[in-house]
Amino acid sequence: MCATLFVAGGVKGVIGLGLPLTAVSILGSVVDLRTAIAFIAIPVVATNLYQAFEGGRAMEMLRKYWVLNLCSVAGTVVGAQILFLVNPRILTTLLGVVVVVYVAINATRFRIRISDRAAPWAAPPLGILSGLLTGTTGSVGIPIALYLQARDVDKESFLRAIALTFLISASMLVLALIEKGGISQTNAMISAISLIPAFAGMMIGQRLRGYLSEDRFRLFVYVFLMLAAANLIRKGLA
Repeated sequence: MCATLFVAGGVKGVIGLGLPLTAVSILGSVVDLRTAIAFIAIPVVATNLYQAFEGGRAMEMLRKYWVLNLCSVAGTVVGAQILFLVNPRILTTLLGVVVVVYVAINATRFRIRISDRAAPWAAPPLGILSGLLTGTTGSVGIPIALYLQARDVDKESFLRAIALTFLISASMLVLALIEKGGISQTNAMISAISLIPAFAGMMIGQRLRGYLSEDRFRLFVYVFLMLAAANLIRKGLA
């Protein structure tokens, strides 16, 4: 568990996202998806709280992307209900497919452009889809990350906007899980303890960001996630 959160925190430190996706991909191979999401809940909220407010501009990002975040919140609430209604094996397979699509889009450098004219129409459905994936798989904000990339947002704004989005969505997920009884006292304690390796990994990752080739590290991360995704799909279909 600690090693998983350390690795996931390191990924987030280097590329600005990927903690829940990496952690759930690994943990989903050894525990059920609902438990994996509960284990990472507090580290996801805490690390994104730090990242969202680290360089300021949080209110600017909130004003600029409020529609995206509002729709994501709605989708997260609905997704969390689905999490307790649908067979976990189906959701495990879905998460594996989500990871494969995410890696494929990034590894091939396929770029989608969303113009200023199309942005108001694209934001609501992508926000809702992002929330649904957050609630059902714990993989926070992948469609929103793709939206920001498609809008050609600069790196610094991307990191601040995505951290704020992840913070809002993850906080709603935690509240929804508590309401559904999905986070037990034991799970909450494990999740709280996991803050230590998650932050340690993120701090090291942020330092490595300045020394390593980002492209090479991304490739390593994508290969790692693809293997994890293949295992999740295998587990879900077994």
